[in-house]
Amino acid sequence: MEPTKSEGRHVSPDSELLLLVSRWRARAQEVLAQAEMMSDTDARQMMREIAVRYERLAQRVEQQVGGADNV
Repeated sequence: MEPTKSEGRHVSPDSELLLLVSRWRARAQEVLAQAEMMSDTDARQMMREIAVRYERLAQRVEQQVGGADNV
């Protein structure tokens, strides 16, 4: 694949996906932190499940680009 241009520099599609992986992992941590502040048990559990899904998404994409060692 041809590299794409992003923010004035050439970035490969794999690099862009790995950047997304990093953002999804950060989002998972944010969601978990928010969940811990919730008093409603059901809402807290739903937030934890959302965090798990962000992490799973990150793992799947990371495996597809073969970047497990690059992040």
